[in-house]
Amino acid sequence: MRTRSFWLLVTGFGLNSVALTSILVHGIPFATDAGFSRATASFAVSMVGVGNLSSKAIWASALQRIHPRWLATTAFSTSAVGVFCTVGATSESILMVGFFLYGFGFGGTIPLTGSVWASYFGRAHIGAIQGISQPASSLGSSVAPALVGLSFDRLGSYEPAFNILAGVYLLAALMIGLSRAPRPKDC
Repeated sequence: MRTRSFWLLVTGFGLNSVALTSILVHGIPFATDAGFSRATASFAVSMVGVGNLSSKAIWASALQRIHPRWLATTAFSTSAVGVFCTVGATSESILMVGFFLYGFGFGGTIPLTGSVWASYFGRAHIGAIQGISQPASSLGSSVAPALVGLSFDRLGSYEPAFNILAGVYLLAALMIGLSRAPRPKDC
């Protein structure tokens, strides 16, 4: 807890939870507000699952060759691109691609998070790390969807909030990218 890396990771993974949960909760209302039918919106949001499922083997394979920090930054950036695509979607196909990319990045969240923590602080400390970092993530992911809803109520559109959430993903990627595994004497 005394290391800069610990707090960068807590912040980065917490921001990921904020964006991930908010988009899952508001995905269908966002798409219908953007002018797509409920059927199209629900099918588009189902692409999150397709992207998530199709990414699992790719993230697992990449973990064998690439440091998990870089994969986590890539996953969060991929989700950000997906969200930006959904915001700018002018056709059903772009909406589908956007939700697919969001899901593809989302698919790396669980294995990459655990791998980053373990590569920085060792597997023996995962329980203690989860006990400290999870409350912040849980708080953020429980408050953020309500704030997105409030934003919609005030502004009449999901677009500003979704653009901010894409930015939150990019900020999360930056936090993870800036972190470095601490030296043993720093822990």
